[in-house]
Amino acid sequence: MDYQVISGSGSGSGSGNGASYWKYLIIIGIYYLTPSIQVIIYNGHDCHYNVKCSHQLGTIKAFNNVISNIFYILFGILYIIIVYKKEVHSNGITPNSGTIGEKSLYYSLGVALILEGLSSAAYHICPSRLNFQFDTTFMIMGILLSILTLYDKRHTDRIMAAFKFYIIVFFVITLNILALTSPGRLWFWAAMFLLCSYLMIFGSIYLYYGKEYDLDIISYNALITKLKTLSDNKMDQPRFILLVLLNIFTLGSCIYAAVSPPDFTGWILIVSLVNMIIYFIHYLILKYINGETLYHSIKFAMFIDTLLLIAALYFYIDAATNIFLPLVESDTMGKSCVLFGYFDNHDVWHILSASALFIFMNILLFLDEDINDIITETIVVF
Repeated sequence: MDYQVISGSGSGSGSGNGASYWKYLIIIGIYYLTPSIQVIIYNGHDCHYNVKCSHQLGTIKAFNNVISNIFYILFGILYIIIVYKKEVHSNGITPNSGTIGEKSLYYSLGVALILEGLSSAAYHICPSRLNFQFDTTFMIMGILLSILTLYDKRHTDRIMAAFKFYIIVFFVITLNILALTSPGRLWFWAAMFLLCSYLMIFGSIYLYYGKEYDLDIISYNALITKLKTLSDNKMDQPRFILLVLLNIFTLGSCIYAAVSPPDFTGWILIVSLVNMIIYFIHYLILKYINGETLYHSIKFAMFIDTLLLIAALYFYIDAATNIFLPLVESDTMGKSCVLFGYFDNHDVWHILSASALFIFMNILLFLDEDINDIITETIVVF
């Protein structure tokens, strides 16, 4: 097929925008966690615990729900070490070979996993509707960062600026917070649809057109020209199919939300996760089409990761509390401990999801090891 090839120095510097991603993320994490701890300390009531499996330590009534988040933190630290070791090892590889994705994006994934563990642990000190956003913010951010990291592997000159990325994430998180105080409100879902429309239109243009879209006649004419020549340009066809699939799913999810407004947090997590899975499968298919291979270790890791994800979702759905119900009703949902007589279903979700995320992040890191010795300028872009 007539694909583009990667252009760049091969030094791993990418466009230079990625280097600020993990720095922004650390600052965001510090300013986000500080007030979250204050809210939890001064809330102290209406806390939804699993009354049949909660083990108190000091003033923390369900310490098992808190300590099980340690796996996010440990795996995040371990991943950062792995990225660092790989970066040091890559310095000895032939220059200008392999993909040249921005390494600091991988560090951002590790930081996001650590922050997820810290924020989730803080939330579980007193789980309630008031502070539920603390449990999900960095999970959403990690998924979006994974999509960007995969895209950056072969589009290092087109990576979105860190500031713009986090501004978009800010609007998503703001909607997540508003959803907890204004569920089902017409104005809330209208705002959500506007954000989705913006992401679908300008995100599609960004992926297809190959640059951040400018609201001018030149950019518009260039886009129309590319669409008119779609049938003649085999390079653009897979990308066009990807965008159609992503937009069909996202649009369908929006229609579903309009008909039967769901829990926004779960909805945005599923939409983000499925979009990432679609893009990841697209990437794997094009690797195969272009004669690239997957190491057996990567295939095995994907198999294990799929099993872990399915198991994790099972324990997440089989909840022992519901923060959206009155406390008395939520207490009736309590379930016995399922692991070592100490951890409940949600703890198992923490452990399994942390493991699944860690494995997937390593898959992203080592996915293109098969082309490490290939000259960068000859590697196709998709």
